[in-house]
Amino acid sequence: MAPRIRAALVASATGRSGLLALGVAAVAAALRYPALLHRGFVNHDVGGILYESMLLRAGGLPYVDAVELKAPLAFYLAAMGLAGPSGRDIAAFQASALVVSVVVTVWFAFAARRHLSPGGAAVAVTTYLLVAPVLDSMDANYVTWALPPALGAVLAAVRGGTSGRLRWFAVAGASLCWAVLARRQGIFVIVPVAVAAYGGAAPWGRAILAAVAGGVGALLPFEVHYALRGHPWAFVEGVVFNPWGYAYVSTVTFDPHEALRATAFFLAWPLAVALLSLGAGRGPSRPSRRVFGSVAVAYLVAAVAAAWVGGRFYKGYFLMAAPAACFVAGIGWDRIAAPGAVRWRRWIAAFVFLLLGGRQAVLWSNVAQERGIVRDRAQRRLAERVARTTGPGDRIWCWGWHLWGVYALSGRLSASRIYKGLGLLTEPHADTWRTPAPRLVFRDGPAARMLLEDFRATPPAVVILGSTVPHRDFHDLRRFLRDGYRRDPSVRMGRLEVWVRRPSPQGPSPRP
Repeated sequence: MAPRIRAALVASATGRSGLLALGVAAVAAALRYPALLHRGFVNHDVGGILYESMLLRAGGLPYVDAVELKAPLAFYLAAMGLAGPSGRDIAAFQASALVVSVVVTVWFAFAARRHLSPGGAAVAVTTYLLVAPVLDSMDANYVTWALPPALGAVLAAVRGGTSGRLRWFAVAGASLCWAVLARRQGIFVIVPVAVAAYGGAAPWGRAILAAVAGGVGALLPFEVHYALRGHPWAFVEGVVFNPWGYAYVSTVTFDPHEALRATAFFLAWPLAVALLSLGAGRGPSRPSRRVFGSVAVAYLVAAVAAAWVGGRFYKGYFLMAAPAACFVAGIGWDRIAAPGAVRWRRWIAAFVFLLLGGRQAVLWSNVAQERGIVRDRAQRRLAERVARTTGPGDRIWCWGWHLWGVYALSGRLSASRIYKGLGLLTEPHADTWRTPAPRLVFRDGPAARMLLEDFRATPPAVVILGSTVPHRDFHDLRRFLRDGYRRDPSVRMGRLEVWVRRPSPQGPSPRP
């Protein structure tokens, strides 16, 4: 048996499939290599992921021991080893994200080869190779981890729709739930899964039930984890009924013109090829390709709608739409090159494809150059100081989006459940994909009171206040610091302030 398995593996590796996988993986890795030029924090959201990973490894729970707006799957992935043995190594987490991204690219290439003609597959894979690294240049962020299960849900639903086998819909349901647990906008993937169930070979009622069963199975381990810790409702409340998350999403007024501009800017290359195919030749005749085509279009519509949620249109939000847009571009090329199609369309499509491909290459080059910029030097200096002057069991507190990485870099947990104040101690930020954030405004309310209550129970050893947060307007916090802390004059980083707790048997107690 062993020689047969070995022979099968060798044949697979040296055959067309193996060569395709190696070639795509090599190109994808080369295009994404700049992500490792600086193995540090590029997007400070990842600091939140690694903090929650630390919390999990310390026996805590997101939504219980930390006020959290985000979905939890990335926390668990980091804690399970993707962020290194400590669960807080940003370099290891970035390397894991790069490997996952390359694997997804190879997976995408095999799917394109299976469902498209050689020409259509070449168009789809080429566009994805250059589009994806630009959209997830903030690597290791939440959307990076949501993309694999979202793509898996769609491809499993296509397999179920073409084969009629219900087990593929169970896989689709499980993958859909994992996508939601990575990023809540993954719920929009339910649209292509439903299209596959309705228009496929399996009875649509049974297909939906199989997907629901798969989803329940995917959620069960997380719910059991919370239930064993005595908080069975906290997981459901944190993921589904999170009041902080809904408040964040509802703060920006949706502008449809901005939505269309952002979509056209980030997905111009694949969408242009798809639009040029309108009215050009017949669609695919094979039932499997018809199912794939309808699901791919539904996937694109749903993923773009998910990117529009919240009205900010950051480029990373469009990453989940990239596979769908590139699949549709491949389908469009198949229509343009179909027998009987007008020849001049092919020449125009080829010209547009090359022109926009050059534009995409310039965008990639800009991203590659930006990755050489060190953006977390201040965080590392502060973390070194915190680690040197505090003990492993001490708690700290940082206020400022650019400071979230200090927790992971120093290995110290927050003294408050509010470990990041954006949208809690301040009004949610209102910047978008092309407009800067206005000055932050302090918000007095339940979050501010919770912070001071936590400080009474666990006074932080060090408090770090960022230069952009409105800490001077938080009068109770300033009074708390004056009563039991001293400002460290040795730390000079712009207007940033570092406060160190003065020795006291009782510790400082904030006034009401």
